[in-house]
Amino acid sequence: MNVNEFTKIFEDIVMVEHGTITSDTQLDSLDDWDSLSRASLLTTFEEEFNLKIDEAILRKVSSFAEILELIKDHLINN
Repeated sequence: MNVNEFTKIFEDIVMVEHGTITSDTQLDSLDDWDSLSRASLLTTFEEEFNLKIDEAILRKVSSFAEILELIKDHLINN
């Protein structure tokens, strides 16, 4: 999965139009960034990347760029 594919999945999780999220997006500006969306994102990490991230870490993340940083080693560069 590349960054664009992951971004679309994230946009679906937080229920925004595709093309809305950029690396500069602040998570607290998203109406649907809540415990349910964090749980969905953690499930995506596990299913797509076989990657377990503690929810406490995800709660401290403030931007989409920080989410990408968490999974950068698991994304394909294209």
